[in-house]
Amino acid sequence: MNFYPHLLGALIIIIFLIQLHFLNVNEYQPLFFLLFFSLFPDLDHPKAIIRRICDNLFLIIFFLSLFFVIFFSIGIEFFIFSCFYFFLTRFIFFKHRGISHNILFACLVCGVIACIFGAKSGACAFLGYSSHLLLDNAFFKW
Repeated sequence: MNFYPHLLGALIIIIFLIQLHFLNVNEYQPLFFLLFFSLFPDLDHPKAIIRRICDNLFLIIFFLSLFFVIFFSIGIEFFIFSCFYFFLTRFIFFKHRGISHNILFACLVCGVIACIFGAKSGACAFLGYSSHLLLDNAFFKW
């Protein structure tokens, strides 16, 4: 659950990708996805730092979007997205190292990212996600 090794692994991958000229330092979106998805699988643990950050962020999004839906009739997609996040983290991710530590789930999530944000962002998200899974398998005894 310690997030430092996962961030360090993601930073090593970023340096490697920059050296291969796959990424440019000025490309913030793929870099963000690589760093974020190196922590994402621990979203199923209630004490993980990524869970606390996302819980607070989506709570703010929930109330802001609720305000805009009620008073301005806009922002329904953000409201639905935040409801989906809370449903996912409370009812689907009920076991640590469960579905979120599965390579098929990683392919599904990163495929969605690739469809929405482009192939490079999807590839970086998959690299971050798979680096998390590899580091967990290397240093954690199931």
